[in-house]
Amino acid sequence: RTAVAHRVEKPVSLFAGFSQDMRARGLRPGSIWLGRETGPALPAEAFALSLSPGAPVCRLRRLRTADDVAIALELSIVPVRFLPDPSMVDDSLYAALERRGTVPVRALQRMRATVAGRAEADRLGVQPGAPLLDMERRCFNEAGDTVEFCHSLYRGDLYDLLVELS
Repeated sequence: RTAVAHRVEKPVSLFAGFSQDMRARGLRPGSIWLGRETGPALPAEAFALSLSPGAPVCRLRRLRTADDVAIALELSIVPVRFLPDPSMVDDSLYAALERRGTVPVRALQRMRATVAGRAEADRLGVQPGAPLLDMERRCFNEAGDTVEFCHSLYRGDLYDLLVELS
């Protein structure tokens, strides 16, 4: 089995997209597309994005990699007013949003521990029951609009969160 030589540390107080974060650590970020679609927001998605129920959204499902090693499963949901077509995203969602004139500048993120089910384990290359970091993030632009709701499952054996306390 291939493994990243060291664990990836993510400072919790710094806001950065996955690609930017991996590059800052000297790793090559990558994505394997699992799905791209537009459709009406599900009730929980509408609530998370402060949208009316059924408002149109883009859903981006990716397996995120660092130096070709699977590190996270990610689902990003973006209102179509910020991203009208999911095919506009190549490697970086935030680069695509910047090209459209909106940039996430702050985020609220919730983190908790969970374990991998069979489907997540197969995609991430771990055993069922392996520890995962379950993260939900809401990102906001300068005007305070919710630009993205993201749900990610990170491999607990490869990804650490670093918190500075004062």
